Amino acid sequence: MGGAEALEFILGDTSNLFSSHDGWDVLHSLFPGGLMLRDFEDHRGHRRIMQSAFRKPVMDGYRDRMAEALEGLIADWPAETPFAFFPAIKTMTLQMGAAVFMGLPLDDPRVGKLNAAFAAEVAASLGVVRKPLPLTKMRRGMQARRYLLETF
Repeated sequence: MGGAEALEFILGDTSNLFSSHDGWDVLHSLFPGGLMLRDFEDHRGHRRIMQSAFRKPVMDGYRDRMAEALEGLIADWPAETPFAFFPAIKTMTLQMGAAVFMGLPLDDPRVGKLNAAFAAEVAASLGVVRKPLPLTKMRRGMQARRYLLETF
């Protein structure tokens, strides 16, 4: 299917013909009940709940907390010597997420473990082996999910 009308038909899905839940079965063990794995009214209801976290006053609060922390984080980056930017920005982004969304101090020792768990869970979704066998991404992802559930 191609063209604007086809895209509107598929993405609008007013007849509830296209299922995200059924299309992402590989993710159910890693992200059970995740927003992108919900369909139709169930998805809309949960999306509305999530939207409150992204309203302007709330976003302004996130920005203010981030502005306070960013100056200190970036100040730790080397100014006169080359450094690996991607790992630094990734670490900073995950630190900011832990601070803004979880209320953890930027130097909290749990931040590193939480960030590693999030990364392992996402990496598992791309693994070739889809069973949590020893030494697989899926196994590490499932262990990470357990840690995240215990922590939250």
